[in-house]
Amino acid sequence: MTISAVITTFNRRELLQEALASVRAQTRLPDEIIIIDDGSTDGTDTDCGLEGVRYHWQENGGTSAARNKGWQLASGEWIAFLDSDDLWEIEKLACQEAALKADATLEVVFGHAINFSSGADAGLFDAQKHRLGISTPAWLPGAAMVRRTLLEEMGGFDTTLKTAEVIDWVMRLRERSAKMLMLPKIVMHRRLHRGNKQLESDIGRRENFALLRRWQDRRLAGEIDTH
Repeated sequence: MTISAVITTFNRRELLQEALASVRAQTRLPDEIIIIDDGSTDGTDTDCGLEGVRYHWQENGGTSAARNKGWQLASGEWIAFLDSDDLWEIEKLACQEAALKADATLEVVFGHAINFSSGADAGLFDAQKHRLGISTPAWLPGAAMVRRTLLEEMGGFDTTLKTAEVIDWVMRLRERSAKMLMLPKIVMHRRLHRGNKQLESDIGRRENFALLRRWQDRRLAGEIDTH
């Protein structure tokens, strides 16, 4: 079994180093590490901490475009995504690999995540509202390990969506009846900061609502099998 770690980043030079360190600290190291730089202008490309990784810079196209380029460049049978502002738990790859070896029919393995905030942004988030420090099932790319052939069949992530691409991706996984497993283990630490507060913006809410309405209409029209 070969695993490719794909880290996507945009103007997060310092945070990228933390994310990369969490990948390099895995008890089961990935077979390759790929960094997709989605148009950074902060000197990420000259950072001396990028030795031993495949680095690819591209014009800014959004997170979905960066993830898609990452899995397309990857050589591994399994793809493990990580946004550069998040961190992996040290045994993330090991426990997901064990689950995949135990059930060869699985196509995606997810795990739990813990939200955290740090530095100057720590006071921006309410502990209860944002579930800081609480283990929660995470239907997120950063908490998943995905079979490469599944991404090829699905066409990856929708590049037309700015904030709802993950919801769309999970819905398409369900529509396809992909064989998925949610491990009851923490595999990711999700950083909350000013940069991802766009998810609470009017644009984000409108896009999420429009997407959910579209899928609801498809279900009502019988285009999606809910059984």
